[in-house]
Amino acid sequence: PLPAERPPPQPCGPPPSCVLTEDGLEDGLKVLLRLGGHFYTSRLTEISAPDIYGVVVDKERGNKPHILSREEVLQRAVLDVSPRNTTQLEAGMRVCAYWSSKMTYLHPGTVTGPDTDQDYVVITLDDGDCRDIHHTQIRYLPPNYPIIEGDPSAILVSRNSRKRSTTSEESGPGEKAVESIGKKCHKEP
Repeated sequence: PLPAERPPPQPCGPPPSCVLTEDGLEDGLKVLLRLGGHFYTSRLTEISAPDIYGVVVDKERGNKPHILSREEVLQRAVLDVSPRNTTQLEAGMRVCAYWSSKMTYLHPGTVTGPDTDQDYVVITLDDGDCRDIHHTQIRYLPPNYPIIEGDPSAILVSRNSRKRSTTSEESGPGEKAVESIGKKCHKEP
């Protein structure tokens, strides 16, 4: 017998905001901290509130906080908020996502459309790679968050990101290339 097809995910309202505000800064808050061109899951600690905070990056060696001013925290961190399902992810939304389960950081990118599997969306990362990613591996970025490209230590804002196509031969083991909106994308294993 053929497996029963799952019903489509139910709409669950608009996505919650991931924008960090001054009045929301509190000890223990889960945030994503931008270091270079990637985002790291982190926890906010109050050092000398309301002016100085520490941000402890999950799984970082030594567990020492990155000491930041309030302004730096508001500029480099966002709330760690993930979609409940793919109905909260629309084409054009800025997000960050885990490229691989072996990586401890998230890559910034833009949702380019739905996938054939209702639990996945296609994301074009700021470095030009494209991939189908499960909604549980995605976190929100604020609307109109700038594209980050080039040397990860030097953040550049650009209207056009570099595009790189990937063929089936270039895909890694356990990955297959899929065609999406005129780009070749990696299918998550």
